[in-house]
Amino acid sequence: SIDMEQVQCRVRELSTEVEGLRAVVRSKENAIQAKETAIQAKERAIEAKEIEKQQAIQAKETEAIQAKERAIQAKEQAIQAKEIEKQQAIQAKERTIKAKETEKQ
Repeated sequence: SIDMEQVQCRVRELSTEVEGLRAVVRSKENAIQAKETAIQAKERAIEAKEIEKQQAIQAKETEAIQAKERAIQAKEQAIQAKEIEKQQAIQAKERTIKAKETEKQ
């Protein structure tokens, strides 16, 4: 017949082995969770970089638009300055003509 003490001893050995295996499983589950958390952190970092890139692109586009607007304003001012110069030149000629007419009379 089977010795009861041997059976109890074997049961204790198996229980200890099961506890050890459960600890290994918990450890592996924790490692998996840690990896998943690390992956999520990387994903968030990538998202943040994408947002930063988009903001930088928008800032550059805004700067470029503002620079174009300033260039257009400068051209408009130059055109206005030339218009004023033309008008002044015309007025000066008109005065010269009037002065000559006055001299003739």
